[in-house]
Amino acid sequence: MRVLITGITGPVGSFLADHLLTIPGLELHAFKRWRSDPRPIAHLLGHVAIHEGDIEDAFAVAQYGTVRPDEVPIREDRPMRPGSPYGVSKVAAELTGLQYHDNFGMHVLVTRSFNHVGPRQGDRCSIQTFCRQMAAIELGLQEPLLHVGNLEPRRDFTHTRDVARALWLLIERGAPGEVYNLCSGRATRIGDIVAMVLERGRVPAEVRTDPARLRPSDEPVLQGDNRKLRAATGWEPTVSIEQIVDELLEYWRARLAKEG
Repeated sequence: MRVLITGITGPVGSFLADHLLTIPGLELHAFKRWRSDPRPIAHLLGHVAIHEGDIEDAFAVAQYGTVRPDEVPIREDRPMRPGSPYGVSKVAAELTGLQYHDNFGMHVLVTRSFNHVGPRQGDRCSIQTFCRQMAAIELGLQEPLLHVGNLEPRRDFTHTRDVARALWLLIERGAPGEVYNLCSGRATRIGDIVAMVLERGRVPAEVRTDPARLRPSDEPVLQGDNRKLRAATGWEPTVSIEQIVDELLEYWRARLAKEG
């Protein structure tokens, strides 16, 4: 069997490659954009056939539009109401994929990924930002102030290793032409994540709200319903939010120490 990953340098793509390399007889290929950072896949070189390419899509996690309180946890059949041009592009990509299944019989499955987080990701996600700041504070690279935005929203986080495993299970066991939420099914308050980071920090730090980190609007709760995915594949998330914080703190401590 041959598999092509179109986002190998991304956090999910690299972990998916790790998982696929454990499958005997599988030949793994991947696209890599010329400007993508190769460091996350350094350990894969020699094991994956890398092809320079760009399919003109960032494959980032979509943040779907307005969610009413009675729609939580969010199911796959919830009406799509994209709240930005980016969200509209994700809806269009999903519908295009499903049309290729309907019209040409292609083996297409759609996943709606909620927040996924893990090493090799950068520091744009809230958890990454908090852990990176704490590691910098510990190393004396930042004053003992943890800059935060709105701490009240609750978000559904899944570790990228669990995401990669779910993607392959769906390819093996999912029904073509179907849509599956890829999420932990648990929403954690952002302020509680900050508290975990402070508790695990090696030095004390003060939390300070940064107006630049506040968005014009924030959905109070984005929590997914993963029952369809679990029923189709037997998948369960294995990495808790506490373990995610522990791992990311260690990741940023090592990375910042190495970068000096």
